[in-house]
Order: sequence, then structure tokens, then C-alpha cells
Amino acid sequence: MYEKYGGRLLEANVRSFLSATVKVNKGIRDTLQDSPERFMAYNNGIVVVADEVHLGKTGDGGPGILWMKGMQIVNGGQTTASIYFSKKKNPQIDLSRVRVPAKIIALRSQDSIAEEALISDISRFANSQTSVKLSDLSANKTVPRSNRKSGVVDVLPRRYRSLVLRTRGGQLQNHALTRRNDAGTTTSA
Repeated sequence: MYEKYGGRLLEANVRSFLSATVKVNKGIRDTLQDSPERFMAYNNGIVVVADEVHLGKTGDGGPGILWMKGMQIVNGGQTTASIYFSKKKNPQIDLSRVRVPAKIIALRSQDSIAEEALISDISRFANSQTSVKLSDLSANKTVPRSNRKSGVVDVLPRRYRSLVLRTRGGQLQNHALTRRNDAGTTTSA
């Protein structure tokens, strides 16, 4: 579809295709090449708005979308274009194993100003998520999860304990390194 309509599919998107060298788009390309069956798990997919959506039986006999009128990709333009350009550059990529999550919104408003505002809001909100820092990803690693309720990391020697702030934005109630003496009582280090 991108081959036929190109950037016109992204007119309601907040940005056009940035390039295959942008880190996220490179990650999309690498997933398509190395583990296409995991694409759906790794990718947030696309959000499409359309003036009309016609449902019915697809070629394989199951229910599905037969056609859409006035379709625009308001979120997922990088995904859409990255898939197209990755396949174009590397024809050996097997897209039959790729599944792309999609949210499809049929616009029902007769008010074109309200419809335009809705499309703008969808695009803005869908493209304004909080970024994930590399340090956030370590929150789910094995060591800090050893005792989630208390936040105590059990890999320290028994007499030393420390509370770990496991996730950014989490509550830190006691951040002092404590020392447990032989009697079992704790003191601040």
C-alpha cells in the first residue's frame, strides 16, 4: 500500500518518514530481517483513521476489513515506511511472517472541524509517550526483583541491606544503606 500511495498515507501524521538510519527505524529493519515472527511483540503498530470501513469475509473466509475510504495513518508512519523500504532494499525479507498490530478508527462525525480536531488529537497523543531510558529497562532484571515487596536486594552479605528504587517514579521510603549487626538489629551505615 505504501508503494502505491507513499507519503500521502501519512498526511495526517505528525511527521513523514525520517530515514532508515534513525535508531528506531533501524531496529524495525533488524527485527524484520532477524526475527520477523516477533515483530508484533516488539512494535506498537499503527493507528489508522478512515471515513468509511467496510467489513466482510476476506479471501480466506474469515471476517476482516474489505476496504477503507479516506484512510490515513496517524500513528505508525515510521513503522509503515520502514517495512516498505526494508523490503525494497532487501527483497529476501519474508513479510509473510510479520504481523503488525493496528487500531482502526472509523470517523463517524458529520462535522469536519470536529473530525479534524479528533485526528489531530489522536496523532498528538499517540506520538507523545514518555520515552524509556536504558536505566528503566534494568528495573525488570533478576537481581532487583529478588524481593519486590520490600525492595531489599538479597545479594549483599547478610548483615548489609539496601533498599533499591526499582522503577523510575517509584516510591523510595528508606534509601540509607543499613548494617545488620550480629544481634540482628540494624544501624545506618
